[in-house]
Amino acid sequence: MAPSLPSNGTDRRDPEERLPRKERERQRRQREFLTTAEEVFSRKGFHSTTIQEISERSEFAVGSIYHMFRNKDEIYAAILEMRMEEYLTLLEEVIEDCRDPVEKVRTLIETKFRFFSDHKPFLRLFLDTTFGSDENVRFNGVEQLVERYEGYLKLLAGIFEEGIRKKLFAGNDPIGMALAMEGMVRSFTTYMIRHEEDGAPLPEFSTIREILLQGILNTNKNRKK
Repeated sequence: MAPSLPSNGTDRRDPEERLPRKERERQRRQREFLTTAEEVFSRKGFHSTTIQEISERSEFAVGSIYHMFRNKDEIYAAILEMRMEEYLTLLEEVIEDCRDPVEKVRTLIETKFRFFSDHKPFLRLFLDTTFGSDENVRFNGVEQLVERYEGYLKLLAGIFEEGIRKKLFAGNDPIGMALAMEGMVRSFTTYMIRHEEDGAPLPEFSTIREILLQGILNTNKNRKK
Protein backbone atom coordinates (compact mmCIF):
# COMPACT_ATOMS: atom_id res chain seq x y z
CA MET A 1 0.00 0.00 0.00
CA ALA A 2 1.38 3.41 -0.93
CA PRO A 3 2.18 5.78 1.95
CA SER A 4 -0.68 8.11 2.78
CA LEU A 5 -0.23 11.85 2.47
CA PRO A 6 -0.64 14.23 5.39
CA SER A 7 -3.83 16.26 5.51
CA ASN A 8 -2.20 19.34 3.98
CA GLY A 9 -1.36 17.36 0.85
CA THR A 10 2.42 17.51 1.32
CA ASP A 11 4.21 14.33 0.32
CA ARG A 12 6.54 13.46 3.23
CA ARG A 13 8.08 10.40 1.65
CA ASP A 14 11.82 10.26 1.18
CA PRO A 15 12.63 12.34 -1.98
CA GLU A 16 14.09 9.25 -3.64
CA GLU A 17 10.83 7.33 -3.12
CA ARG A 18 8.99 9.99 -5.12
CA LEU A 19 11.15 9.41 -8.19
CA PRO A 20 9.92 7.22 -11.06
CA ARG A 21 10.91 3.56 -10.71
CA LYS A 22 13.39 3.69 -13.61
CA GLU A 23 15.16 6.69 -12.12
CA ARG A 24 15.37 4.99 -8.70
CA GLU A 25 16.90 1.94 -10.38
CA ARG A 26 19.38 4.09 -12.29
CA GLN A 27 20.48 5.82 -9.11
CA ARG A 28 20.78 2.49 -7.27
CA ARG A 29 23.01 1.05 -9.97
CA GLN A 30 25.14 4.19 -10.03
CA ARG A 31 25.64 4.01 -6.24
CA GLU A 32 26.70 0.37 -6.58
CA PHE A 33 29.17 1.34 -9.29
CA LEU A 34 30.59 4.23 -7.27
CA THR A 35 31.03 2.01 -4.20
CA THR A 36 33.02 -0.48 -6.27
CA ALA A 37 35.07 2.26 -7.92
CA GLU A 38 35.81 3.65 -4.48
CA GLU A 39 37.22 0.28 -3.39
CA VAL A 40 39.42 0.00 -6.51
CA PHE A 41 40.74 3.54 -6.12
CA SER A 42 41.41 2.90 -2.43
CA ARG A 43 43.36 -0.29 -3.10
CA LYS A 44 45.46 0.86 -6.07
CA GLY A 45 45.48 4.61 -5.66
CA PHE A 46 43.63 7.11 -7.80
CA HIS A 47 46.38 7.76 -10.34
CA SER A 48 47.31 4.07 -10.77
CA THR A 49 43.76 2.90 -11.42
CA THR A 50 42.41 2.59 -14.97
CA ILE A 51 38.84 2.72 -16.24
CA GLN A 52 39.36 -0.83 -17.52
CA GLU A 53 40.16 -2.07 -14.00
CA ILE A 54 37.07 -0.37 -12.62
CA SER A 55 35.03 -1.96 -15.42
CA GLU A 56 36.32 -5.45 -14.63
CA ARG A 57 35.72 -5.11 -10.91
CA SER A 58 32.29 -3.49 -11.18
CA GLU A 59 31.07 -5.57 -14.14
CA PHE A 60 30.02 -2.34 -15.87
CA ALA A 61 31.06 -2.20 -19.52
CA VAL A 62 33.61 0.48 -20.35
CA GLY A 63 31.11 2.07 -22.71
CA SER A 64 28.50 2.20 -19.95
CA ILE A 65 30.99 3.88 -17.63
CA TYR A 66 31.82 6.54 -20.20
CA HIS A 67 28.11 7.06 -20.71
CA MET A 68 27.88 8.06 -17.03
CA PHE A 69 31.24 9.80 -16.58
CA ARG A 70 33.72 11.44 -18.93
CA ASN A 71 36.83 10.42 -16.98
CA LYS A 72 38.25 9.26 -13.65
CA ASP A 73 38.05 12.77 -12.19
CA GLU A 74 34.27 12.76 -12.63
CA ILE A 75 34.01 9.32 -11.01
CA TYR A 76 36.02 10.57 -8.05
CA ALA A 77 33.92 13.73 -7.85
CA ALA A 78 30.74 11.64 -7.75
CA ILE A 79 32.17 9.40 -4.99
CA LEU A 80 33.17 12.43 -2.94
CA GLU A 81 29.78 14.06 -3.39
CA MET A 82 27.94 10.85 -2.48
CA ARG A 83 29.95 10.20 0.70
CA MET A 84 30.07 13.82 1.84
CA GLU A 85 26.31 14.12 1.52
CA GLU A 86 25.83 10.88 3.47
CA TYR A 87 28.28 12.09 6.12
CA LEU A 88 26.87 15.58 6.62
CA THR A 89 23.25 14.42 6.51
CA LEU A 90 24.03 11.78 9.14
CA LEU A 91 25.68 14.34 11.43
CA GLU A 92 22.69 16.64 11.12
CA GLU A 93 20.25 13.83 11.88
CA VAL A 94 21.96 12.32 14.93
CA ILE A 95 21.71 15.50 16.99
CA GLU A 96 17.98 16.03 16.46
CA ASP A 97 17.01 14.18 19.63
CA CYS A 98 19.93 15.26 21.79
CA ARG A 99 18.96 17.08 24.97
CA ASP A 100 21.70 19.69 25.23
CA PRO A 101 24.86 20.96 23.51
CA VAL A 102 27.16 18.68 25.55
CA GLU A 103 25.28 15.59 24.39
CA LYS A 104 25.32 16.93 20.82
CA VAL A 105 29.12 17.30 20.84
CA ARG A 106 29.61 13.82 22.32
CA THR A 107 27.21 12.32 19.77
CA LEU A 108 28.84 14.10 16.82
CA ILE A 109 32.34 12.90 17.73
CA GLU A 110 31.17 9.31 18.17
CA THR A 111 29.23 9.43 14.89
CA LYS A 112 32.19 10.85 13.00
CA PHE A 113 34.46 8.02 14.10
CA ARG A 114 31.82 5.41 13.35
CA PHE A 115 31.29 6.82 9.84
CA PHE A 116 35.02 6.85 9.09
CA SER A 117 35.38 3.32 10.48
CA ASP A 118 32.54 2.12 8.24
CA HIS A 119 33.92 3.88 5.14
CA LYS A 120 37.66 3.25 5.26
CA PRO A 121 38.02 2.91 1.46
CA PHE A 122 36.61 6.41 1.04
CA LEU A 123 38.85 7.85 3.73
CA ARG A 124 41.95 6.22 2.19
CA LEU A 125 40.98 7.57 -1.23
CA PHE A 126 40.36 11.05 0.15
CA LEU A 127 43.70 11.11 1.96
CA ASP A 128 45.55 9.80 -1.10
CA THR A 129 44.14 12.42 -3.45
CA THR A 130 44.24 15.26 -0.93
CA PHE A 131 47.54 14.75 0.92
CA GLY A 132 49.39 11.92 -0.76
CA SER A 133 49.99 13.32 -4.23
CA ASP A 134 51.22 16.47 -5.92
CA GLU A 135 48.58 15.89 -8.59
CA ASN A 136 45.50 16.55 -6.49
CA VAL A 137 42.25 15.84 -8.26
CA ARG A 138 40.46 18.88 -9.62
CA PHE A 139 36.81 18.72 -10.60
CA ASN A 140 33.76 20.83 -11.22
CA GLY A 141 31.34 21.11 -8.33
CA VAL A 142 33.85 21.52 -5.50
CA GLU A 143 32.28 24.88 -4.66
CA GLN A 144 28.96 23.20 -3.82
CA LEU A 145 30.71 20.72 -1.53
CA VAL A 146 32.58 23.50 0.24
CA GLU A 147 29.34 25.42 0.67
CA ARG A 148 27.65 22.31 2.09
CA TYR A 149 30.49 21.82 4.56
CA GLU A 150 30.42 25.49 5.53
CA GLY A 151 26.76 25.02 6.38
CA TYR A 152 27.67 22.15 8.69
CA LEU A 153 30.37 24.29 10.34
CA LYS A 154 27.76 26.97 11.04
CA LEU A 155 25.53 24.32 12.59
CA LEU A 156 28.42 23.10 14.77
CA ALA A 157 29.34 26.64 15.78
CA GLY A 158 25.70 27.18 16.70
CA ILE A 159 25.89 24.20 19.07
CA PHE A 160 28.91 25.71 20.81
CA GLU A 161 27.23 29.11 20.89
CA GLU A 162 24.18 27.56 22.55
CA GLY A 163 26.42 25.87 25.11
CA ILE A 164 28.16 29.17 25.89
CA ARG A 165 24.80 30.95 26.24
CA LYS A 166 23.56 28.27 28.66
CA LYS A 167 26.86 28.49 30.58
CA LEU A 168 27.67 24.85 29.80
CA PHE A 169 30.81 25.80 27.84
CA ALA A 170 33.53 28.25 28.79
CA GLY A 171 34.92 30.73 26.29
CA ASN A 172 33.33 32.99 23.71
CA ASP A 173 34.58 31.71 20.34
CA PRO A 174 32.02 29.26 18.86
CA ILE A 175 33.60 29.04 15.39
CA GLY A 176 37.05 28.54 16.92
CA MET A 177 35.67 25.67 19.00
CA ALA A 178 34.04 24.15 15.91
CA LEU A 179 37.28 24.34 13.92
CA ALA A 180 39.29 22.91 16.83
CA MET A 181 36.93 19.94 17.06
CA GLU A 182 37.10 19.33 13.30
CA GLY A 183 40.88 19.56 13.32
CA MET A 184 41.23 17.10 16.20
CA VAL A 185 38.92 14.58 14.57
CA ARG A 186 40.73 14.92 11.24
CA SER A 187 44.14 14.36 12.86
CA PHE A 188 42.96 11.28 14.74
CA THR A 189 41.25 9.68 11.75
CA THR A 190 44.22 10.41 9.45
CA TYR A 191 46.58 8.71 11.89
CA MET A 192 44.24 5.75 12.29
CA ILE A 193 43.88 5.08 8.59
CA ARG A 194 47.62 5.40 7.94
CA HIS A 195 48.65 3.08 10.78
CA GLU A 196 45.81 0.58 11.16
CA GLU A 197 47.87 -2.23 9.61
CA ASP A 198 51.39 -1.57 10.88
CA GLY A 199 50.88 -2.49 14.53
CA ALA A 200 51.11 1.05 15.88
CA PRO A 201 48.87 1.83 18.88
CA LEU A 202 45.64 3.39 17.65
CA PRO A 203 43.75 6.19 19.39
CA GLU A 204 40.17 5.80 20.60
CA PHE A 205 37.40 8.26 19.85
CA SER A 206 36.70 8.63 23.58
CA THR A 207 40.13 10.28 23.99
CA ILE A 208 39.38 13.16 21.67
CA ARG A 209 35.88 13.47 23.10
CA GLU A 210 37.09 13.81 26.68
CA ILE A 211 40.05 16.07 25.82
CA LEU A 212 37.78 18.43 23.90
CA LEU A 213 35.06 18.50 26.53
CA GLN A 214 37.50 18.95 29.42
CA GLY A 215 38.86 21.96 27.60
CA ILE A 216 35.54 23.68 26.98
CA LEU A 217 33.20 22.64 29.79
CA ASN A 218 32.36 25.41 32.18
CA THR A 219 34.51 24.82 35.30
CA ASN A 220 31.69 25.97 37.59
CA LYS A 221 29.47 23.26 36.05
CA ASN A 222 32.25 20.72 36.60
CA ARG A 223 32.44 21.52 40.29
CA LYS A 224 28.74 20.81 40.72
CA LYS A 225 29.14 17.23 39.41
